[in-house]
Amino acid sequence: MSQKIIPPKSGFTDTFINKLKHQDKVYEVSDYGAKGLRLRVTTTGNKIFLTSIRIKGKLCQMTLGHYPVMTLAEARSELLNRKQKNCKGELLTDREKQAKEIQHKQEKEARNIITGVVMQEFVDRVISTRRTAATVESRIKCNIYGGDNCKIQPVIVLANIPIRDVMQNDVTRLIYSVIDRGSPVLAKELLAVLKQFFKWATIRGYINSSPIEMLRKSDLGIKASVKPDFPLDIDQEDKPVSGLPEIKRFFSILDYYPLEVRNSLKILILTGVRSIELRKAEPSHIDLNAMTWFIPAEHTKTLSSITIPLSEYTASLLSELLEDGRNHLEEKRLSHQCRRIVKEHGFRYFTPHTARKTLRSHIIHWCQYHVAEKCLNHSLGSISSVYDKASLIDERRKALQIWSDNIERAVYGSDTDNVFPLIAVGN
Repeated sequence: MSQKIIPPKSGFTDTFINKLKHQDKVYEVSDYGAKGLRLRVTTTGNKIFLTSIRIKGKLCQMTLGHYPVMTLAEARSELLNRKQKNCKGELLTDREKQAKEIQHKQEKEARNIITGVVMQEFVDRVISTRRTAATVESRIKCNIYGGDNCKIQPVIVLANIPIRDVMQNDVTRLIYSVIDRGSPVLAKELLAVLKQFFKWATIRGYINSSPIEMLRKSDLGIKASVKPDFPLDIDQEDKPVSGLPEIKRFFSILDYYPLEVRNSLKILILTGVRSIELRKAEPSHIDLNAMTWFIPAEHTKTLSSITIPLSEYTASLLSELLEDGRNHLEEKRLSHQCRRIVKEHGFRYFTPHTARKTLRSHIIHWCQYHVAEKCLNHSLGSISSVYDKASLIDERRKALQIWSDNIERAVYGSDTDNVFPLIAVGN
């Protein structure tokens, strides 16, 4: 049977505490000499100093220590210290204290994680999903990791530095070294990747903030080196030039290039597709009976499939190109060939993407805006992408057929009446 314990009115003494015996139930005794201090005696005889303090409106029970490891004087002093901390808003509950200890432990472990380990996770989770994954990965390996396979070793190997110790100065040293070796474009791309990486590492909790969050390419003297490209046969008033002399000359020059280059660039101008969509095309995607070319969603930039209506001229070029997979060109080959044509034949700056701009600048003069945008598989905005599921294939077929007829007439002198007719296809 439990015995009721009456503490001395003057407060605890060591003699009183030592005389306390364990009972068949746990019991507590209050110290009248220190308000809020209690002593708990367990069924095994352990004696524990406790207190209850209201923290942020919530009454929390807290353990101060075990007697006699903690003396009575130390328990009273600790109680006073915690009350003072609570008044300043510095006192934490046991749960908060435990959470903070776990956080400190995680931060300590994170500090020892080198940048290379986190960068590899970033590559696997983020970079690998991009169309240009192989190119970006090779640049990261040579400029972040270094190694025997790299022709030029980085001045500082970021991969070997703990990620929490990376400073802005480390990144600027790396970027400046790339600029100094004559690669400003690579420096700009590398800086963009590193900014994305450190932002992602912040979200993942590896670091508290990005060391280069406020760093801009202009701060490092990197200028945007984008050259303006101009659509073929569009005058200063943005109107089509009669007879398409530039396209005629361009097609004539292409006849001296290898079939895979010749047909690829002609098809890009005739259809307005992206070069990657053409490079990934397969014979099974072409339906010569329906005169269509299906492009799967995974081959497009917008991740939305599209069916391209083909003219007889375009279909013949495409069928010839797809024989033996001759469309599977290297990623940069068409760009290199375009630069060669510009340099050797005096064209204005032209890239494979200029072919899309050329088609778009011409067909807008005989079809409605949304039809022209659909020809390029552009998104018309979040609302339109949700509600407007029309393929507009008939309207697009008319627009692209007129475009093909105009080019054939200009290049080969074939008879057709469809020469820049300003009609509204799709009304």
